[in-house]
Amino acid sequence: MPSIYHVRDISPERMAKYLKVILHENEHAPMFKGSWDYRKWAKDNAGIMETEKKMHLNIQRLAKRLNEDKTIYSLDEKEGQWSDTGRVNKYSPMVKVGNWQEQRDVAEEDLNRFLRLRERGQLMIQKTREIIGQNLRPISMAPKKAVRFGEKVQLIARHAKTFKERGKQDGLSLSCVLTGYATAEMCQPIIQGTVLSASPLIAPCVRNVFQLLPWKEEEIFGGKADDRLKFGQDFVLRYIGTPESQPYYVSVVPNRMIPAGNNSRHPEVFLHSRKCWANVWRAYNGDPSKRKETMGQAIYGGQDVILSSANINRCLCCETECWFTTFFGLECEATAYTYYNVYGAESTNNVWYFN
Repeated sequence: MPSIYHVRDISPERMAKYLKVILHENEHAPMFKGSWDYRKWAKDNAGIMETEKKMHLNIQRLAKRLNEDKTIYSLDEKEGQWSDTGRVNKYSPMVKVGNWQEQRDVAEEDLNRFLRLRERGQLMIQKTREIIGQNLRPISMAPKKAVRFGEKVQLIARHAKTFKERGKQDGLSLSCVLTGYATAEMCQPIIQGTVLSASPLIAPCVRNVFQLLPWKEEEIFGGKADDRLKFGQDFVLRYIGTPESQPYYVSVVPNRMIPAGNNSRHPEVFLHSRKCWANVWRAYNGDPSKRKETMGQAIYGGQDVILSSANINRCLCCETECWFTTFFGLECEATAYTYYNVYGAESTNNVWYFN
């Protein structure tokens, strides 16, 4: 209620109803019983209405007791004349106008929903942090002279051409692509069938580091001391983001039906949970003139190699003309296809090195 109340003339009957509450607090107006003549009382006790200030105080006491009554009254110029014919506007600058109750309920519900999602870890920022923490967790890799089985390796195409907007690049690394759209809400974890891409992010992390394993385990676990990878030797690449009890291997199969998102129309490289011939790869020297004489020799880190699939006899390739958007930015497709230059040798898109 406002702090100042204007008193308008009201009828004696209505005023008598209200004065039953407040007269016992006024020493000039004793309590009454039964019917009561207000005009006679007002004439005998004219001192009560000498000033408007006293009536303001009486109305303030009345408002505290009758909170449900929202009528605002005012005092007429003619003393002693009361009426309840007019009601003035109830609203003031302190009164809330509009759907304020509904808006407050909606805001409260939004806050409760936010708190529930935060407790469950379903907020967008929490999902984004979880995805980044799982896939971009850095991996420490010691510099290696010779590539050995059981070690963690990266495959980087340093000669691949990128579009000019990206500026100078150190190469493209073979990486896993999160299944789904390029948003944290729709991204799915790494599962069987996850395709691989060539990403400009070459820093060693979970999504672009693989474990080098032999196709036949007895080659290194059968008593042989030399566990180095050699040119022409069969090997497989295992994704390190999953436990060893649930391994995923880099695989490729011939295209029987071209996926909708495959712009290059070449066989895609993907992860497969079963160890089979589709997982087998062979490395050859990147220099065609030295390829025959280096067969059977050890492969060293940073040396240019050609990775050929034993299943379809095609080389691992980064499609620098086919870029698509992922959760980690623009990346190009990784396929199994051999590009040749004018000299009949493999192009730079097929040249990789073990990091």
